Amino acid sequence: MMHCRIAREDLKGELPRLYSQQTEIDPIVYKRLVAPGSRWACYLAEASEKDDDLRLFGFFFGEIQTWNSISLSALEAAAQEAHLDIQIDREFRPMRFSCIRRDVR
Repeated sequence: MMHCRIAREDLKGELPRLYSQQTEIDPIVYKRLVAPGSRWACYLAEASEKDDDLRLFGFFFGEIQTWNSISLSALEAAAQEAHLDIQIDREFRPMRFSCIRRDVR
């Protein structure tokens, strides 16, 4: 059974609050989530706690490439349904989104 191996503690405090970069033309992404064996990835830029959950905002790369927000619990449920093993890329270092955008085309 696949699952999402992301602890709130791994993200909480490591990402700026939601909407803190909304005026940035080229925001910084701080974390990369990956699903080994697939092309799916998410580059997280912001997060905030809401209703006992963690709301995430980032650029999702897969069948559709888009900026979007999702709760951590919804991401975990989607990963389980899609049989994806989502993990934090521990080697990833924060960088401007423009640097990532060049690489994921």
